[in-house]
Amino acid sequence: MRKQFPEGPWFWPLQLSGWFLIGAASLFPAVMMLDSTESALQYVLLRTISGIALTTALRLAYRRIRDWDISMGRRTAAILACCAVCICVDQWVANWALTGSLLDMGVFGLLNYYPRAAAYLVWTMLYFTLCHWRASERERYKVLELESENRQAELQLLKSQLNPHFFFNALNSILAEKDDPDKVESITQSLATHLHYSLKQTGESMPLGNELKALNNYLAVEKIRFEERFEFEIVADAAVRQVVVPPMLIQPLVENAIKYGQLTSSSLLRLHIAAVLKPEMILVDVSNTGMWMDKAEMRGTGIGLANLKRRLQLIFGGKAQLIHEVKDGWVHSRLRLPRPIAREAQV
Repeated sequence: MRKQFPEGPWFWPLQLSGWFLIGAASLFPAVMMLDSTESALQYVLLRTISGIALTTALRLAYRRIRDWDISMGRRTAAILACCAVCICVDQWVANWALTGSLLDMGVFGLLNYYPRAAAYLVWTMLYFTLCHWRASERERYKVLELESENRQAELQLLKSQLNPHFFFNALNSILAEKDDPDKVESITQSLATHLHYSLKQTGESMPLGNELKALNNYLAVEKIRFEERFEFEIVADAAVRQVVVPPMLIQPLVENAIKYGQLTSSSLLRLHIAAVLKPEMILVDVSNTGMWMDKAEMRGTGIGLANLKRRLQLIFGGKAQLIHEVKDGWVHSRLRLPRPIAREAQV
């Protein structure tokens, strides 16, 4: 596509300076062969202007050819055909400009024709070389930006998982159940398992089942905290659990659902997580009872969802979607990930 294969800001400086140098180089032969210096200057000026105009037209033609859905051989043939047309037009302009100044072009005509033809071929090669270099630079920058974003997401992950509020609530739950050793052990084990998963993240992709397992431990702590006011369910078969995806894509949605679900649910907060594997995509639905809150009504900065959307854009481009929907008293956050980008885990 054109935006992915740009000429860059250097096109016009290179275009004008290149043709100026070609014109300057051809000025001395023109003065030697034509009948006057004035005729030579007019001739070189006309050829320089025609060169700029024709290669500008080539630029427009090459842009269209780049977007054609054809084979490389046909695209190359179309490029060479456009270049040949420009060479013929350029030679016609030369013949017209020399009428009356030089009756027989002779050696001058040969010296004039072949270098100009070579100039258009070299211009074409330089044009596509520059475009290819620009595209490579953009891809390299995108990779570096993705790596930087993953590092920032990892830091944000550690920051969010080592949230003082979460520790405060977990410890309060432990103190509240201090007379029940089994519950204290269950809370501590779930908390330790979840923190172990959070701290060992490196930003590399892993099976979706790993995150679902960690979320189960996370929600187990929340269940003890809210007691009968909270219920949760995770539904995902073995196939979707084996799909390898970037880490911590569901965690921000779950945290958001609990944070705002408890504020808008009447008495019982229900949380449902479902992951389904489709032929071309992975569907994850995080839903909770309650109502959708506008941004102005939300408490907090909204960094979690903003970072998630940014990561999705960098990793999947426009092929991943995050959709929010309110239906029948439930708030749904649906995540759609392209399956071809993910790879199946080896069992």
